[in-house]
Amino acid sequence: MFIDESSINTYTSSDIVDNVVYEGKIVDTSHQCFLEKLAEIILCFIDATNFVVEYIKDSKLQDHKYFEAFRYNINVEKCIGEHGIYEYGNIRIVY
Repeated sequence: MFIDESSINTYTSSDIVDNVVYEGKIVDTSHQCFLEKLAEIILCFIDATNFVVEYIKDSKLQDHKYFEAFRYNINVEKCIGEHGIYEYGNIRIVY
């Protein structure tokens, strides 16, 4: 889920349960830039056989009105393909 920081307090914990939530500025991002970031995230999962999401409570992140803020580590298992680390805001993908 991508939630712009300007509307973060309109979401509740039931809206985001079991989702990885990017929290940052999206409104000021061009469509091209946003789609490029989304494509980079998708490319991390090519040839994936499995993935595990780790929810990490971080005292540096400010909780929101209706839900807690987390950092997300996504560990992607691959047998073949490119490997690396991709970070976007509070989301880290190890593939």
